Order: sequence, then structure tokens, then C-alpha cells
Amino acid sequence: MKTSSGYLLHEFKTLLEYDDYVRHAELLGVLTWRSDEKRMFFVTSITQIQSYIRRQQRETANRRVGEGSSGA
Repeated sequence: MKTSSGYLLHEFKTLLEYDDYVRHAELLGVLTWRSDEKRMFFVTSITQIQSYIRRQQRETANRRVGEGSSGA
């Protein structure tokens, strides 16, 4: 068994959200473990993942605000 310093991410709202963040972690090369069944994954670095998650959340919030305006 090998131990590593890093961060466990879990409690995603949807499977789509989880898949998106896992895919991004893979692209960055920081993903070391994942459990699709439990919707959790482990990364060695959190900074870029946090930035990506915040950006995605802002974009989602902005879309919701835009959808709520009727334009009249």
C-alpha cells in the first residue's frame, strides 16, 4: 500500500458534474484514484481543480440568471 498527499473530492450534485471534474483532473494529470460507483476521486493537486470548479459554478449561475429574465 502506498500513501500519497492529496485531496479527496466527493459529494457532487450530478453524475454529469462528477464526470466533468474527473475528466478535467485526468487532463491535468493530477488524478490518482477514482470510484465512479461512489462518485469520488483523489487528486495530488487541488489548485487548478478548484479554479475549474469555481469557473463552472459561476457559468452555471450566470446561465440561471439569464434564463430567469424575460426581456420584457
